[in-house]
Amino acid sequence: MKSIDEIHFTDPRATQEIQTLFKGSRLIPFFGSGFTRNEKASKGRVPDATELTKEITKIASSKPGISEEQRQQILAIKALKSAFSLLSTPDYISTKQAQTLLGNIFYKVEIASHDKRAILHLDWPHIFTFNIDDAIERTTNKYEKLRPNKVTSREYISANQCLFKIHGDIKDFVATEDTNLIFTWRDYAHSIASNKALLGFLSDQAKTSAFLFVGCSLDAELDLIHLTRDTPFSKSIYLKKGKTSVEDRLNLANYGISRVIYFDNYDEIYHWLRITLSGIHRDAPVRELAFDDAVLPRGTAIELIANGGPIYRLVDQRRVAVASETFARRTVIDDARRLLRDNDCLLVTGRRFSGKTLFLFQLMLAMQEFGAKFFGSSDSYTPLIGRQIDNLENCLFVFDSNHLDSESLTEVLESKLAASSRLVLCASAGDAERVRAKLGERSVPFAEVQISNYLNPTEIKQFNLQLAKSGLPIINNKENLINFAFRCHEEFKGQLPTSTLFNQRFSGETYLVLILLVAFGKASLEQIACVSENFDVAGFVSKNDRVFEIEITKTGDRVLVCSATLWLLKIIHDFVKSNEFAHKAVSDVIRGLERHGFSSHAKDLLRIDKINEISGGHRSRVFIKRIYEGISDIYALEPHYWLQRAKAELMFGIKLQEITEGVGHARKVRLDTQKRKNQTYFSATLVLAQLYARAYKISGDERYLIDFIAPCAESIDNYDNNRRHVDEIRTVDDVKKVVARLAANPPSQTLPLKSDLQNILNFFGGNWGKTNPRHNRRG
Repeated sequence: MKSIDEIHFTDPRATQEIQTLFKGSRLIPFFGSGFTRNEKASKGRVPDATELTKEITKIASSKPGISEEQRQQILAIKALKSAFSLLSTPDYISTKQAQTLLGNIFYKVEIASHDKRAILHLDWPHIFTFNIDDAIERTTNKYEKLRPNKVTSREYISANQCLFKIHGDIKDFVATEDTNLIFTWRDYAHSIASNKALLGFLSDQAKTSAFLFVGCSLDAELDLIHLTRDTPFSKSIYLKKGKTSVEDRLNLANYGISRVIYFDNYDEIYHWLRITLSGIHRDAPVRELAFDDAVLPRGTAIELIANGGPIYRLVDQRRVAVASETFARRTVIDDARRLLRDNDCLLVTGRRFSGKTLFLFQLMLAMQEFGAKFFGSSDSYTPLIGRQIDNLENCLFVFDSNHLDSESLTEVLESKLAASSRLVLCASAGDAERVRAKLGERSVPFAEVQISNYLNPTEIKQFNLQLAKSGLPIINNKENLINFAFRCHEEFKGQLPTSTLFNQRFSGETYLVLILLVAFGKASLEQIACVSENFDVAGFVSKNDRVFEIEITKTGDRVLVCSATLWLLKIIHDFVKSNEFAHKAVSDVIRGLERHGFSSHAKDLLRIDKINEISGGHRSRVFIKRIYEGISDIYALEPHYWLQRAKAELMFGIKLQEITEGVGHARKVRLDTQKRKNQTYFSATLVLAQLYARAYKISGDERYLIDFIAPCAESIDNYDNNRRHVDEIRTVDDVKKVVARLAANPPSQTLPLKSDLQNILNFFGGNWGKTNPRHNRRG
């Protein structure tokens, strides 16, 4: 048995450790029944386990019709989890009786203690509790409540401060007779199997943070014992009254807990915790950013150019941005400065290897009138960032590509940005559409600048002048940055360090991890385990340390990052070209993420533009279709999945059979979402119209002209629900051809559709109808 490190609360080490962990966002409270015991509830007071067991067995033993022998056996029950089995057994206690009993003693609980209330008002990253009562959420409402019977995602958890109610919530039970309260042995086994996102996140926190167990007996908590098989709570701290006994030590050993702070009485626990942490603030999750704008030495410049970066490095936990005079100042900087003066938000987009991160550094240097906070691609988002946005004035908040997922982007956009501050979001070409859509959903006005992967003549002239001064090769006109990097590498590879950028070859499950990195820019160790359970991250990094590294974020998260993103993209493109089973690798990544609770990431990887980015456009239709077929068993009931399949046929279908297959998918989505009439429905309607236009182009069959009219007219009628995409069909050749034919020589079968047809012609303007389409839609 591992020895216990046991100290009295007056020992200065106790205060120092608790404060240090709290400042670093690595202290998470785990409240047990002792925290709310004897607090006033709706009709009574919160009992301890012994008192509650007696109350349950008393009610059950009073059931009319049971024998004296049964009554004595019921009264002999001493374990709370066994007693709770009686509550779910109507032969002894009716559902209404159980609901009333639990409601009286666990509902509307008020915490009277000033110390306890103050502890709950501290700025915890998250709170975990075994308690089903509502005392915590009635005291503080800043935490998102998560229950075992409510499906959630890891992305939502990461983007919010959450209250994890491991055993369920009394409010659900009282309001709906929800039986998902975890007390019986069977309930515990079910929790282990079904709450993967919640318990998985708990497991991850146990690896990187310290749980502070307060008021917990840890009496055979099976879901926690299950986690300790792989992740003992060795970093955690147990607070208790008095020194540990032999039995205490045995119980703590079951969880891997080896650190104990003990007190002389229970009240001292809460008073000491309040005094120790009052006035202590969690550190903001951002490193200070310093800029190095000096001309690069010749060797350093060649290495940076040939490898495409990295253009920032960590020096004593300070991030140093390489914004050297050697590199050309992008001329769009002036446009960006002007746009930021007039707009609260600037979106920076561009293809990979276009120099977006360098542009962000140059922009921050050009706007010296602002302070700046930079959040890199390999950093992890926490809710503290949202609070910084709320509180800091005259500041640029700059988010590099892949820092924000869907949930955290929503939180940033809902923050209260000061009038004097500005928001800069960066997105790769594959993610730009998602960010634009999110900005539109949140009605956030924004301006956009696009960074080309080709330098313009002014930039080439400046760049070549600096390169020539240093005796470096110059970039050619109309040569993009990645080709220049390849050319430099091929020329200087003999004098460069052993190449880890252009000459690497991989095999096996490594490609699953590389797909994660290409898709999201970084991969947490937990995500890697989702797609390749036994992948040796440390060994992989040690063999490829020129390209890959593990970074520890400010919040303690460990992420795998690749500094040479364009090379990585080439590796995956080559993999797709040379391996006929590459589609299965992408399917396996999606399946692994979904199975382990990373639902938002899994669905993001479903998007056609994301898959196309991974494939490099090679065998696009076949590749995407096989991926979709490979995950049909987990997404077949989701309309969004079938919408993506319809879009794939629209984008890549060539034969009429392929287009009609897409028609079937789009019609299925419309029927499945017809009652809701949501965004998915309207998207499917517009896709259907375009599929009919394509079918007419391929076949010349007039029936597709007729079929085109209804979904196109419906899309125009519902213009406000899909505005941007409806506007875009004006420029689609297939659609323009169909409209021209309908305007010039409509088939006789269109006569019953005359009103819809005229509405379409009005929308497209020109000589076909009125020229103000937005004012000619039917009401």
